Amino acid sequence: MDSTAADEWVGEDTCLFPCEDLEPLETQLSEELDTELRGCSVQVGPHKVKLYMAKQRADDLSPDDLGLRIWPGTHAMAFLLLRLEREGVLAGRSVLDVGCGTGFIGILARKAGCGLSILSDRPGRALCAARVNALANGDDGDILVRCLSWGPGSVDDTEGAVYNVLLLCEVLYVAQPTCVPWSLDEDDVAALVKLTKLKLSPEGDAYITYGNREAGGSEQVQAAAEAAGLSFRELPLETVIPEEVLSQKRTTALRRVRVFHLRHASYLIEQFDYFSTMVSDYKYAEKLCYNRTRTLEDTKKRCEKLFQEHGDITAECDNSQDTLDAESCS
Repeated sequence: MDSTAADEWVGEDTCLFPCEDLEPLETQLSEELDTELRGCSVQVGPHKVKLYMAKQRADDLSPDDLGLRIWPGTHAMAFLLLRLEREGVLAGRSVLDVGCGTGFIGILARKAGCGLSILSDRPGRALCAARVNALANGDDGDILVRCLSWGPGSVDDTEGAVYNVLLLCEVLYVAQPTCVPWSLDEDDVAALVKLTKLKLSPEGDAYITYGNREAGGSEQVQAAAEAAGLSFRELPLETVIPEEVLSQKRTTALRRVRVFHLRHASYLIEQFDYFSTMVSDYKYAEKLCYNRTRTLEDTKKRCEKLFQEHGDITAECDNSQDTLDAESCS
């Protein structure tokens, strides 16, 4: 990271990726934003993302403008996208970045191999910043910006579309910021989960990164997800972010982050019914239900081929580099 830039990125929105300052972007959009923007070229793995965000530190922004900066959950989601890219999970899949803020995550997803990427947020300055960043990072028409919100007065300009991958980064909010201990707004969590179920394709995957600043927040999300008919699984942070990053002194806030994976529960039941006929180990069938890289039909063909060649596929899956376990085929 450029040393000058590094000195300015302090607190919970510290940038952990190499970055270099960019010249200010002079467009009508940046003028409409009515907020001074700072530009950085951020190197995330093999991908370079041009990022324009509020020049002010996060502590100096109003609550409505917090989306104009990056947060610990942003970094966790960026590392998760790199992992999913390596596993082949993202290639060609449509993405909805929910509560996108600057749009950094949705843009990174597109660069990591996703197909159409929709940056969505409620009307306001964050959505305008997302348009600025979409313009700065490509003109191929595969990064679009739409109004989308949840809860009272919600709007949806995505025209009823559903998406293969939903990315929800730092979108869980405190009910009463002035009251300690903090807790999540139950109605807001329920509305967000309802939106997730509505916009997620039948075989889709939703990933949430959560700053975990509130007591019992993870349990609230899990309860709301399961009540809505979504499966809930937490991904250990150490499987998402490299140890050499987590061990840095300035990653205290990042080490608090929780990462969740949500899917339609009905889809997992269909998978389990199929896999349980293919293997003798029901626990193994349950692991196979978390297929993330292929559709159910593609996976059925793959399993049937193994079954024809080897009978019970459990042992073959355990010993083969062509494994179907939850981490490589899931």
